[in-house]
Amino acid sequence: QDLVSYCEIYQEDKYLCKLLDDDQDRIRNLVSLCVRHVAWRTTAGCQNSTMTDKQVHAAELFEDVLQQPRLARLRELFPCAEEVVFVPQSHSLQNRCLLAG
Repeated sequence: QDLVSYCEIYQEDKYLCKLLDDDQDRIRNLVSLCVRHVAWRTTAGCQNSTMTDKQVHAAELFEDVLQQPRLARLRELFPCAEEVVFVPQSHSLQNRCLLAG
């Protein structure tokens, strides 16, 4: 359901449409792929994790793909919007958030 909602909300996002030639099926497939692999970032922090640094980096890039449309929407609605790192990665892999105002 979250995948469907995300795709409905951002179906006209310029970034996603340009990246995938405005093909809604390709956008849905990309978002689905990204959602599955963003968890690599969190899993890497677990005890006995087998995640490599490259997988963590890939997960960060997948998260960037998902966040870009959100950030663009916030920039349409507010004078300023940015993604910020609020704690060092050594303390938490869930260390980024979007702020707007």
